[in-house]
Amino acid sequence: MSRRSKIWMAAVIGVVAAFLAAALVLHPSFQLTALTDIVESLMVASGAASFVPLARRAKGRMRLFWSLIILWVTLWCGYELCWVYFEVLARREVPDLFAGDVVLFLNIVPLMAALALRPHVPERSPAAATNLTY
Repeated sequence: MSRRSKIWMAAVIGVVAAFLAAALVLHPSFQLTALTDIVESLMVASGAASFVPLARRAKGRMRLFWSLIILWVTLWCGYELCWVYFEVLARREVPDLFAGDVVLFLNIVPLMAALALRPHVPERSPAAATNLTY
């Protein structure tokens, strides 16, 4: 594991530990809601950002795979940011019939498309694709 990866992992563990401590110590309040919403959004955004180097290094089908994974996490991050808007900026509860909930149903599409690419299966050459045996 590279030094940069170790620093990244330590930072994530530190944020999660601080998040857990705050959740156990703080009483249900606006501060706790704001902290949890913002930290969760930052964690999801950092997850999306962590896949970008993988997508940039990859080629062909693997690049498409990582791009779809980034899209999946970005949609999830957008949903989290909607919660930040309602609960932190507007200071009101998220409506029961929230239009942003559509993202929860749509964000599975890029994930399923990425998995359908079967990135674990080696790519065949075009010549090998014509010699299919049944």
